[in-house]
Amino acid sequence: ETGLPSGITWSVKYDGITNYSSNVTLYINSIYGNFSFSIPKIQVSANCYLIPNQSSGDLLSGTSKIVSFSDYCSSEFVETGLPSGITWSIKYDNITNSSTSSTISFNVIKGNYSFSVPAVDDDNCYFVSNISKGYVESGGYTYLKFIESYCISNFTEKGLPTGTKWSLSFANKTNASSKQSISVNTSIGVYNFVVNKVSVQGCEYVPTPNNGSIAAGSRVNVSFSISYCITTFKESGLPASYNWSVTYDGVRHFSTSNEITFNNSGLSSLPFSVYVSNETQCGFIPSPSSGTL
Repeated sequence: ETGLPSGITWSVKYDGITNYSSNVTLYINSIYGNFSFSIPKIQVSANCYLIPNQSSGDLLSGTSKIVSFSDYCSSEFVETGLPSGITWSIKYDNITNSSTSSTISFNVIKGNYSFSVPAVDDDNCYFVSNISKGYVESGGYTYLKFIESYCISNFTEKGLPTGTKWSLSFANKTNASSKQSISVNTSIGVYNFVVNKVSVQGCEYVPTPNNGSIAAGSRVNVSFSISYCITTFKESGLPASYNWSVTYDGVRHFSTSNEITFNNSGLSSLPFSVYVSNETQCGFIPSPSSGTL
């Protein structure tokens, strides 16, 4: 053998018989034949072992075999505070192990290694460890306590034109985005939200739902629909305070200013016609005088 400290006892089971030695060489007398062997690991401390490079196999009697022992330790990370059955992970000696139990184990060569503990996602609410990183000597126990730190609530809209900026208030914070989703970080709890109306090119979009209360970490789908659109006809060329009118979607409005507006309930092309009251001997002809808008 190689790798064992001087004087340590090791053993080999060969042809069903276990033999022991505290020297580097162990001799076994047997009849001629090819027999199986096994070499157990040697415990040197609570979680550390000397492990042979080959723990079992077959060997022809009368021959020799070199066995190399390496010092391996089991490092244990034990958590409290996480919900039962949730998956968590540890990175130790650049190896990441995960578990749904309260303990994660690593078998490594004896030494001092760095570790890191990522936040644990539980349905958009995140638990963080009281120790997020550090160094641990292999073969020991490290105890971690997780605390629910923050939650991410997601609001997703549909119905607005692509790229339209919309906004909402949640947990007394105002958030806005021109993307389809808005995410808000809060601590655990129940909070009120209000989704604001949106005006796009003269049309007002109203949200459903427009307010409510949700637990932090929830997902809310918001549907926008058009409440009304303001269509504006603006004239040029008439004398000041001259009377003119527009009929739009069967409704006629008069004005002596240069603008006439209509409120409509949706996005659609509607017929219009323009009329000018010729109050003098000069006639004014609108252009265009009719069409759809």
